[in-house]
Amino acid sequence: MAKKKGKRNAGGKLRSTEALADVGEGSSTAVQRNPEFPAYDTVDPNFRRPPAQDSSSVDGEGHPTPSESDSSPIAPYLTTIDSSAEKETYVLSSTGDVLVKLSYENIEIRYLVIGHILRVISPIWEKCLDPSSPFKSEKVVYDNGQDMTALHLEDDNPDCLLNLFRCTHFQYSDVPTTLDFHDLKELAIICDKYDCAQVLKPWLGNWLAPWESCVLEPGYEDWLFISKVFNHTNKVEELLSLLSNVSSSLSTCGSYFKRAERDVSVEMIPKPMLDIIIERRDTTVKTLTEGARSTVELLLDSNGEVSKWCSNEACISLAYGSLFRSLKASGLWGLFASYQTWHGSVNDFREKLNGLKYTTINEHVVSSLFTVESYDRYHGYNRTVPGTCNHSCQFITNKNMISKKLKGG
Repeated sequence: MAKKKGKRNAGGKLRSTEALADVGEGSSTAVQRNPEFPAYDTVDPNFRRPPAQDSSSVDGEGHPTPSESDSSPIAPYLTTIDSSAEKETYVLSSTGDVLVKLSYENIEIRYLVIGHILRVISPIWEKCLDPSSPFKSEKVVYDNGQDMTALHLEDDNPDCLLNLFRCTHFQYSDVPTTLDFHDLKELAIICDKYDCAQVLKPWLGNWLAPWESCVLEPGYEDWLFISKVFNHTNKVEELLSLLSNVSSSLSTCGSYFKRAERDVSVEMIPKPMLDIIIERRDTTVKTLTEGARSTVELLLDSNGEVSKWCSNEACISLAYGSLFRSLKASGLWGLFASYQTWHGSVNDFREKLNGLKYTTINEHVVSSLFTVESYDRYHGYNRTVPGTCNHSCQFITNKNMISKKLKGG
């Protein structure tokens, strides 16, 4: 397939004529090549978008999950849905008139609750329990022969649903003072599903505060969902800012991004927040990419001003040659040779850019300009570039300008 061409702008720079295909995504579209750079086969994995995965293989939780032991307060009230044995019920009120029947992982858990409370705390349950609503629930005969309404629920965490009913049925002595992160997320899912988060406001301070100190750590990205449901803003902006710098591009299936070596599911991240993360990351990557490309093109423009920066031809050759070697060693060659897109994190991109360097000759002195390090064969390494040269070398005196441009400044 023929190579796509670029066009020169007024300043002689090579620019892309159309959107470019990502490397490593199975596209048959040829990668655009920069004719000023020779082909180089080594491709940094950060130039590939994370591949599609089965949803079950994406790590949605990096924090420990609670033990599934019979110590759960729900355990005595579990019965298999298909079992003919009499089903026990957790009684939240002896005067309850609604029997909540929860189907959860092939078991049925039943709660005897007060229907008026459910109608007040949740507009969803209000519709389900309204006699005139098309969503009205069936009538059943309770174990003691009393007629009551049955409310069928599915897949809600049974322990968290019990805690919600305890809070709303005045069983305050049984309400836990703390929740582990897994249960906090499961409770947020229930509250989001039934629009009833406001009733838990008296307890939220104690439940949320212990986790604020660790939500920036890997495994706690679901804090964004929890904070949205409970209208809790602490640490949200910090987590958004962090994720925009440590996250890769979205996977080809759009279900996760990578955070270091960990796959983070985006299923629970509210879309407006996910959009913020993606927009900030992409904007920064674009800025860094444009800065790096323009700087390297400036340095390699043999007919431009840079060609006059030094009168020593050996010094110019060393600067160019060492820059090429540094680009290859960094894994960023594809950024310039074929206009590939960086799909890794912003932090990793910055680290690689900050590691780029070129060297110059000043008799016996070799200066590493981007790292502000120099070497003298008589005195060894030092951390400052010589202020004067035996030949006029603007590769040294323009060091700060080049470094700033390289970082998108």
